[in-house]
Amino acid sequence: FRSVLLMAAASPSSWLLPQGLHQGALSKVERMLILYNPNDSALKHFHMIDPEKQRALGFVGLDSRRLERGIAAADNSDAADPPQVSQRPVHLEIGNAHDENRYYSSRRILEELQRYGLWGPPNP
Repeated sequence: FRSVLLMAAASPSSWLLPQGLHQGALSKVERMLILYNPNDSALKHFHMIDPEKQRALGFVGLDSRRLERGIAAADNSDAADPPQVSQRPVHLEIGNAHDENRYYSSRRILEELQRYGLWGPPNP
């Protein structure tokens, strides 16, 4: 896949990291955009239902330091270039709702999703 966009992802925050359940997913994409909301009222309680008591990816984002350390530790010269992972908090646009329509109602987020998905990574 060329681009993957994750909004309010209800999966453990470690699953995409090396040693995580879906560690191979990042090797299948060129770039990924993660929009996370530290005010999301539903994802706030995700750790209560996760057997490992982890926070949701859509609540805390991806620990990029752990990702970088894992990629460096792999040191596999046959591996493809690591994906470009961009992420940003969206709590100012979304508030505390866990509502997909709020993402699509935000002009800034919608433009960012279109720009990222169609023409490349968003501008910082």
